[in-house]
Amino acid sequence: MSSAAVLVALALAAMASEPDPPPRQNVVVFLVDTLRADAVGCLAPDKGKSATPTIDRLSADGALFTRCSSQAPWTKVSVPSILTSLYPTTNGVVSVLAKLPDSATTIAEAFRSAGYRTAAFFTNPFLGNATNLRQGFDTVYEAKDLLGDRKGPRSNSGTSALVNQKALPWIDVVAHGTDRRPFFLLLHSMDPHEEYCPAPPWDALFADPARASAWHGQWARLKSLDEHPAINRRSRADFARLGIDADAFAATGRGLYQGCVAFDDHEIGRVMDRLKDSGLLDNTIVVVTSDHGEEFLEHGYTSHGHSLYDEMIHVPLVIRAPGAASRRIDLRVASLDIMPTLLDLTNVPYPTGLQGTSLAPLVLGTANSGFVERPVWSEMYTEDPVGGIAFARIDATWKAIFQVKPWRELPRPEFELFATATDPNDRDDVSTKNPDVMKAAKKEILQRYAFLPRLPGVDTSLTLDADTLDRLKALGYLK
Repeated sequence: MSSAAVLVALALAAMASEPDPPPRQNVVVFLVDTLRADAVGCLAPDKGKSATPTIDRLSADGALFTRCSSQAPWTKVSVPSILTSLYPTTNGVVSVLAKLPDSATTIAEAFRSAGYRTAAFFTNPFLGNATNLRQGFDTVYEAKDLLGDRKGPRSNSGTSALVNQKALPWIDVVAHGTDRRPFFLLLHSMDPHEEYCPAPPWDALFADPARASAWHGQWARLKSLDEHPAINRRSRADFARLGIDADAFAATGRGLYQGCVAFDDHEIGRVMDRLKDSGLLDNTIVVVTSDHGEEFLEHGYTSHGHSLYDEMIHVPLVIRAPGAASRRIDLRVASLDIMPTLLDLTNVPYPTGLQGTSLAPLVLGTANSGFVERPVWSEMYTEDPVGGIAFARIDATWKAIFQVKPWRELPRPEFELFATATDPNDRDDVSTKNPDVMKAAKKEILQRYAFLPRLPGVDTSLTLDADTLDRLKALGYLK
């Protein structure tokens, strides 16, 4: 045998003896619309019975981030930040009519470029084609695909049960088909979104079902007020005008909301069971998070989209990675950190220009990870076209909220300052007591707003189809 043949034979023998590389990990993201952090049991253990046993178990098996902030207080603006790791000011999605420019690279595009199959199930009419969030997904179900011609309660947004009617068969095909590519799966659900209509028996877990009918009647009366051109926010003054007990209304609403959260958690459990039974779970990263929270009159209003207070932007974040130990992480992080984290955990190359930071070293417990807690930013571009602009800057000492452009529909102080360590719920404005801090924060916020990069090709000329318009009107986003 020639020396060349010997070398070839040795090389082939070495290749044969090398173990096959481990399969690339799958990724499943549960994105629960309107899920505030303290509605999740593992983030509020002092509040009694948990509505989220499935999420609690996931947090016990993975990394629980206790101080995650979303980048906006409503879906249209916050979800593009999650899927691009870009702030709203940068990606351009800041209003009802805005859509993501083609120049943005979504997390789905990054995974698909790396050989993943990608699928999304969207239940909010804002998501999917209406915001150009289909980029990178091989399979997309939008709200109208899941809902069809349904009428009655929750007929304009999809529940997690409707998602699972399509998603569970998709998982079965992945598990038993011949295509062995890894997958990235995004499951978006809207159960906790107003008007809080949990199905039995979840309707009785945290609220008296006998009060639900009266509550929905009061809500209909409140919605009939014509001062508000968009989302269903109502003030204490609105309650007083109609003679409705605001605190009793908020308590019943919060109970019904928790029932919706519990139902969503149950449906997350069904997906987890299917992943386990299909043999996929041991090689799948699982994320649970939300796009924003919800207010129950903590700062004088209902609903969401109108402030940057804690109940609006503090969201859960759980990341369960196979082989990683359980850990609780109290560092401040942002929703736009999710994309670089998942790409890091799966060794998928980053697109350039991401504004988030990978949390993978924290998830994996890497010694000397080098992760440095930095200020977290949230932005409020109101869904009302004549609305305002506000920025929040949050660090371990202060949370500063600056109304860069006042919103005439909802007057707020121009500047507010809260001590994050002692006032995590943003109740005591101490700005006048700290003029130097206020002055420095104002300057930093204005500089950031002026100089934050903007993507090319931002388009605000979006035309919505009639079905999507009707659903958004029914949800209270448009009139």
